[in-house]
Amino acid sequence: MSSSCCFMYFAYGSNLLKERLQLKNPSAVFQDTRFRQEQVDEGVYSPLEVKVETKEGPLLCRTYKMNNFRPCLPSLQYKKVVCLEAQQNSFPQNYIQKLLALKTNNYNKQLQ
Repeated sequence: MSSSCCFMYFAYGSNLLKERLQLKNPSAVFQDTRFRQEQVDEGVYSPLEVKVETKEGPLLCRTYKMNNFRPCLPSLQYKKVVCLEAQQNSFPQNYIQKLLALKTNNYNKQLQ
């Protein structure tokens, strides 16, 4: 899957926004769009290897699964980031409209 200096990463959510992903990973290079690494050391997320189908064939990639996930409404800032990444990556317009229609939890702290 990887050498000691690089690996393929399967991103989703706010990490699909190039500028957000590159805040902590400035060398990250976009490969393809297909529909988190924070707090792994605290047990909030666990790393996983997943097979991602691409035009060139399957790739083994790293991703992160949230432990003890409980669904809830997104914050306004998170919703904005996810909507921006969907537009930046040319997701289908009907998907973008569904994202824009999501209600938020009114939490107003900036994402880092």
